[in-house]
Amino acid sequence: MKKRLLKVTTLSLMIIGATSLLFVFFVSISRQVLAAEMEDVAVYPATWDETNPLSKYWFIYSLQPGEIKEDAIELANLTKKQVSLDIYTVDALTTKEGAFALRNKNEPKKDTGAWIALSTNEVNLGPQEVKVIPFTVVVPANADVGDHAGGIVVVQKESSQQTIDQQFGVNVVTRVGVRIYANIPGEIIRQLRITNFIIEKRENQRMFILELTNQGNVRLEPEGELMVKNIFGKEIFDSVIEKRGEIFPKDTISKEIPWRSKFYQIGRFVAQSNIIYGPGLAVSRYLIFWIIPWWLIAIIIIVLLIIIYLLNKKYRKNKKNKQQQKTVNFV
Repeated sequence: MKKRLLKVTTLSLMIIGATSLLFVFFVSISRQVLAAEMEDVAVYPATWDETNPLSKYWFIYSLQPGEIKEDAIELANLTKKQVSLDIYTVDALTTKEGAFALRNKNEPKKDTGAWIALSTNEVNLGPQEVKVIPFTVVVPANADVGDHAGGIVVVQKESSQQTIDQQFGVNVVTRVGVRIYANIPGEIIRQLRITNFIIEKRENQRMFILELTNQGNVRLEPEGELMVKNIFGKEIFDSVIEKRGEIFPKDTISKEIPWRSKFYQIGRFVAQSNIIYGPGLAVSRYLIFWIIPWWLIAIIIIVLLIIIYLLNKKYRKNKKNKQQQKTVNFV
């Protein structure tokens, strides 16, 4: 009985010990896994605000015009070999689909990317080494009120993260970046405009395309619906425009809503898009379009040709009858 109890106790201690090791392991890597990383390198803020979990992975500031902010990033080598890194700052942009993206290194920096001065632009990391890289944010005295976005980008120099397509000579570089959001307090302007609303035919379906432009000074996350009514005012289509991504100030995104219309849906239609971009803030736009399928056009052309043929035949017949009548009268 004592031996059995000893075995159970030993087994329990082993389980508790293994569980503790796993807990320590996952706690130690959880921040690194959630941080921005590529295969060999992870990068994340060196400090963060405990009240804002996102600040563990992004830099989120509220800054005044002319303010200077000191901060730092941490770079971690996840491999057992030395790595060499390039570091640089860029502005952010909203893709056409509404996703956050960082501009390329050679693009002009006019926003947050231009406000940041890194302490260095090159770093060498030993195996599994972690380094803190300080930087300074200098907000221009004439900075616009509202949201500004950019990022710090890290690119590995070694060829393990860089592949070259020998056939086309394309150089593919993997990079990772940390987002930087800076808000300049002041009068907040939320204004969204539907700058374009069209419908296109794509293969066997139609696609509504909405272009939304943020004309305010803060980020917007639009959502809404699109409906289509036929010539009799009956609603025949309704689609939810989901809240996907955000629009930075002065940026434009596209929303695509597919519609597989029925073959019998012919004639004049009215599409209405209703977009909500804040409490009590909405914008709408109408689109009037016609659907006339090719087979209907072919039928109309055939009918017109038949009518023209019959009219021409009747005209020739009448003309012939008149000529015969003149001949009889002359005799």
